[in-house]
Amino acid sequence: MKPAKLLAAAASSGDLAAMRALLAATPQLARDWQPLMDACFAGQVEAVRLLLDAGADPNVISRSAFRYRPLHRTIERKITLPRNETHVAVVRLLLARGADPLARATPRQITAVAMAAIAGDRRFLPLLLEGLPPHDVFTAAVLGDEERARALVEQGRSLAAAADENGWTALRYCSESGLGAGDRATADRLTATARLLIDAGADPDGCLDPVVYRNNAALTQLFLERGASLHDGDTLNHAACDGAHEALEVLVRHGVDLNLTRGTEHHGGYTPFGCALSLRSLAGARWFLDHGVDPNFVGGPAGESSLHVAVRSGAAPPLLQLLIDRGADPGARDASGATPLDCARARANPGAITVLGRSGAGR
Repeated sequence: MKPAKLLAAAASSGDLAAMRALLAATPQLARDWQPLMDACFAGQVEAVRLLLDAGADPNVISRSAFRYRPLHRTIERKITLPRNETHVAVVRLLLARGADPLARATPRQITAVAMAAIAGDRRFLPLLLEGLPPHDVFTAAVLGDEERARALVEQGRSLAAAADENGWTALRYCSESGLGAGDRATADRLTATARLLIDAGADPDGCLDPVVYRNNAALTQLFLERGASLHDGDTLNHAACDGAHEALEVLVRHGVDLNLTRGTEHHGGYTPFGCALSLRSLAGARWFLDHGVDPNFVGGPAGESSLHVAVRSGAAPPLLQLLIDRGADPGARDASGATPLDCARARANPGAITVLGRSGAGR
């Protein structure tokens, strides 16, 4: 393993003795981006301190496709590695050593402040915001700072529709913010900020999908009333699978096409219902069926029915039984002539074979 990789592994695990030995042999390793990034991601405070003391750049940007900076890598939301108080301590240390909370990074090219707000993680924001100049309109929007946004827009209404270097408008930042989740007061401020921006000339189109993902019914309603449309059928799929039902109900009342397939190519080009089946989501499938989708139709290029997709995706028996109970045809054939039972047998899936055989598909 290359020395820089060895140092990164030691930094990630917090092995300070190994780090000191490697740095003593090759001091310039401290300036490689990966050891600092891995230490930050793992929340290894003393490893981060050691690297900074040895000359690591607190604003270095990774050479990976993700284009991280240390602050972003520390704050990044990961279900498999939840952020904790050690990550807060790393952020404090990075800032004390000159990390810039307004420097952009990640494929989205957003600031660390915006990243924390989008993740809805309030632990980092007091540190990141301390000592900053007054917010620009984009930062004000993602924070739900209606008062600051209003003051800026009153100085120049063109700010409401302007895009930053990332190509996002203030309204897009507002729609991406996760700070309203579980916080009614902040949610109300975000809605008020969005309404202010739209009234000043911001275009809500392109902002609907993020708020549906976040199950923000108030902003979903506002954006639909102001002319926004859903751009991505995969939004419907994941919203149904993740339980974003309040926002989905608003969409249904506005007559949104539940069979929208734009943006579902990475799920096989299926309808959102078919995408939910490909993800083996019982809750998602039930939501679509409860809202009147055809229990057989999933789109896609191979003439598959819902049961074909569910079986080929490895769905559990309860999902297969739900489909059959709601009218899916166990005798349907795909473009190759195969039935769902044929697919189950080909995959040697005993649970699916039992459910489909019990339905009469094998007779």
